[in-house]
Amino acid sequence: MEVLQLHKWDVSKEEALEIQRMLVKRLKLSPDFDVDEIRLVAGIDVSFLGEQSLAAIVVTSFPELDIVEQEVATVKINFPYIPGLLAFREAPSIIECAKRIKSEPDILLVDGQGIAHPRRFGIACHIGLLLDKPSIGCAKSWLLGEKQGYPPLPPIPNEQGGVAYLSDGKDVVAIALRSAEGKPPIFISPGHRIDLETALKIIKGTIKDGQRLPAPLLFAHNLATERKRGGQKRLFI
Repeated sequence: MEVLQLHKWDVSKEEALEIQRMLVKRLKLSPDFDVDEIRLVAGIDVSFLGEQSLAAIVVTSFPELDIVEQEVATVKINFPYIPGLLAFREAPSIIECAKRIKSEPDILLVDGQGIAHPRRFGIACHIGLLLDKPSIGCAKSWLLGEKQGYPPLPPIPNEQGGVAYLSDGKDVVAIALRSAEGKPPIFISPGHRIDLETALKIIKGTIKDGQRLPAPLLFAHNLATERKRGGQKRLFI
């Protein structure tokens, strides 16, 4: 995949905040594609090995969800952990990994937030802009909590497929989806070149029955975990 050079990465916290404020103006929050024409969906996950971040990207067919391609890459961490600035810690390894992917995914699923973010520019937005592809944030936790001054989470139906629309106090920015009965919800928000309802439709189409996470993200998580443990096993032959 081709990666756009939008800014430098050796930055301070203040510079990172300013980059987010600048790039958020470039987001497009409406789909410019036909869902019926989607053929490849990529899952992107990042793990950590000491002073290195390890990115895994797994490309799957859609709607079959068979693995088509997979890559990993490690990069030295040069930015501290700061809530809301995850991309500056994780994106460099994602970029390196994306450069090794030969196929061209139609959709990117990113483990993290999209516009459900204090500056409406989570890592899924950042990666979508960098790779110039439609992107969806799919997170396992909710960033805009009551402790940060945001509205409380509404009730989320317990049955599989139950949804709740989530606000940042001004607009609806995410959907909580009960992807599997008896398991915690996942939090879906648009990243780039997509809207919320289309993101939900695609996420539902990538979840296998009984699983909490979309298959491409689960594959990427498993690949990153395998490499983190020192294994070289791939997910398919």
